[in-house]
Amino acid sequence: MSAREGRTSNPFLSTAARTRRHANGCVRIEPSPYEMPAHAVSQGAAYGPAGLADALAELAAWFGNAALLLGSIQRQIIGRKLAASPLRCWPHHFDLATLTTLPARNADATGYVGAGLSPGDEYYDEPYFYVSVYPEPDPAALPSLPMLGHWHLRDFMAAIAPAHKIVAAKNQQAETDDFLRAAAAGAIKVFT
Repeated sequence: MSAREGRTSNPFLSTAARTRRHANGCVRIEPSPYEMPAHAVSQGAAYGPAGLADALAELAAWFGNAALLLGSIQRQIIGRKLAASPLRCWPHHFDLATLTTLPARNADATGYVGAGLSPGDEYYDEPYFYVSVYPEPDPAALPSLPMLGHWHLRDFMAAIAPAHKIVAAKNQQAETDDFLRAAAAGAIKVFT
């Protein structure tokens, strides 16, 4: 049994994780900067992984493999003398990613390239690797991608490699790595 299992609230996350100590010593509780979806736990339900062991193990495998592949991509980006954030799990989408800020070509156009793994969302009902670009360039400027991926252009712009294509690949690791490297290099080139 985990430390959280069977508990019905998490006062630390609801208050202490959102506090700020000001210079005068006062503590102020601030609202979370992220919208979190409604969940039974927020209404007093007990924590617990009942019936989820296989799904959680599968998710852990995706995140573990992603950490290795994305760490390599982050080092590639840093090797190009670009500033890439540490690999982290972003709370607003629960994706594991690194974000690169590209030098601005002009004062109004700093570019961003994110490389990550999403566990799935309203666009894809499966895990997927992505390389996102912002601001969104002209789609005609986007490079072609390895067979594993495609460009997603609705609501956000990103190169996507969905789980079903990765699982069907002959060499999953090499093909995913090729996709991430090509998509990251192409995304960076769009902004330079």
